[in-house]
Amino acid sequence: MIFFIIPFLFSQIEEDHIRMITSIKVAELTQILDLNEKQVVEIIPRVRRLEDLRFRFQKRRRMIIEELKLLARSQAEDSILRQKIEEYKKIVMEFRDKEERVKKGIEKLLSLRQQAKFLIFQNEFERRLRRFIRRAHKPRP
Repeated sequence: MIFFIIPFLFSQIEEDHIRMITSIKVAELTQILDLNEKQVVEIIPRVRRLEDLRFRFQKRRRMIIEELKLLARSQAEDSILRQKIEEYKKIVMEFRDKEERVKKGIEKLLSLRQQAKFLIFQNEFERRLRRFIRRAHKPRP
């Protein structure tokens, strides 16, 4: 099962906005999935953890990419570039592992129907978020 918000969205949003978006997401998710009290107590913290993981990963990824840009422009030694590329690959692998563990934890708490609704919700939520971000970045006449 795939649970994600497109990573580039996180690169365009500040931490305060992520918290607000996550709160909206949690409220909608609770209603759409018709979560019982036990599920709310167990799933919501995991959803928040997943969003936090994604935000922190994207923040760190952006920093490494910026460092790589500087190193590439400055004609840095290959060993330094190699080290930075390895650092990038490492954080990607670590993120994927952590993300997968959290997603599996969420998945095991949902019924099959709720899993289907969750997939649909994720897709629709990210589409709405992308549309909102595009409008916010669009120059106003």
